[in-house]
Amino acid sequence: MKRNFSDWLVIGGACALAVLLWFHAVTEHTYQKEIDIRLQVDAVPADLSAEKLLVANALPGKVRVLVSGRGKDLLSLKEEDFFLRVQSRGTTPGSVYSYRLSPDQVENAAPGVDVQIRKIVEPRELEVEIDKRGERLVDVEPALSVEVAEAYRQVGRVQVEPRQVNLIGPSKHLGRIGSVRTDTLVLRDVRDAIDLQVGIRPPEGMRVEVSPPQVRVYFDVQELAENSLAEVPVQVHHASGRHVQLEPSRVRVRVRGGAAIVGRLKPDQLYLFVDYRDASTLDGLVVQARPDSLFEVIALEPSRVAVAGR
Repeated sequence: MKRNFSDWLVIGGACALAVLLWFHAVTEHTYQKEIDIRLQVDAVPADLSAEKLLVANALPGKVRVLVSGRGKDLLSLKEEDFFLRVQSRGTTPGSVYSYRLSPDQVENAAPGVDVQIRKIVEPRELEVEIDKRGERLVDVEPALSVEVAEAYRQVGRVQVEPRQVNLIGPSKHLGRIGSVRTDTLVLRDVRDAIDLQVGIRPPEGMRVEVSPPQVRVYFDVQELAENSLAEVPVQVHHASGRHVQLEPSRVRVRVRGGAAIVGRLKPDQLYLFVDYRDASTLDGLVVQARPDSLFEVIALEPSRVAVAGR
């Protein structure tokens, strides 16, 4: 027996109605489920304390609770609409209080959702320590792992701006913090200058805020190049006031570094020297170059000089 299109429409409508009736019946039943909601611990109100107080110890950010309600209310439930608030009773730095958590401490920011908090699953108790609010400036250390591409070179050190940030938190903790580090940044095959905003990693296990929460991290990367500079003067160290003449007094220097750096180098930007205390050696004084973070000296011609008149 063949069915026409209108018959199929009737059958489809009946099935859809049956599903709707089933869904309505199911969602009218009462169910229970566990959810994680925010934990909010308030320090002593300003009008109850002469000092600015705050919570000193690390606390969980969430509390697991058991809720019950009709199926359709649980389906529309948003965990972020609920939070459990604890008002601290401590009024002096160093005070510690224990609090037993209960369903009546849970607040609902979405009253249109009809659910009940049945019990606190975990944690059921909190220990809250109060301390005086403090501030401290500390250095920022960049946590970078950098690999430049072949035939390229990092020019200069990694720079951080600002170099210090302000920590805000319990006084007892701030005294133990000497510096903070940025988030770990891994850079590979770098060919260009880097200039990024990087977050600060707060000290672990401490309720400490960082201001500003990000710093600028930057450094230059240039293609590797070499350059040769003639007539670079050589200084004399430890001559004890003697007028010492060297032969020769100027040498040729070959340097390697970023193309933009070594291409602009002038002889007076290099510092070469000899140690006069080694003047007793027969083969001359060794010419040394003061290290520079922007380039490296790879050859000196000649590499030894004599003391004139000896």
